[in-house]
Amino acid sequence: MAATYLNYAVRKKMVSQQLQDISQLIDIGRQIKKLNLEKEDTIQKAIEEGHLVFKDTPKLFMKVDEHPFQHRTSSTYIFSTNTNIDCGERESRMKVAHDNGTLSEV
Repeated sequence: MAATYLNYAVRKKMVSQQLQDISQLIDIGRQIKKLNLEKEDTIQKAIEEGHLVFKDTPKLFMKVDEHPFQHRTSSTYIFSTNTNIDCGERESRMKVAHDNGTLSEV
């Protein structure tokens, strides 16, 4: 009989402890919910009173250079116009563009 009573007391204590833990979790959840609502109210109040203002800033336009690749000192470009490869023999004709706009073959 003593073993049965002890078993009942342990089970009763565990159930009451679990209920206490659950009620504590519920209280913590309520407190968190209350704090979140207060935070939302504080932000809304700051917006309404003008302490917190969101402004639309005008977008700055990018300045595009007339010649974006002007940083080069020499505008000499090499273009491959005709390349033939035939069993080890290679014939290549290249054109070079000069600063004055003329093309010459190499």
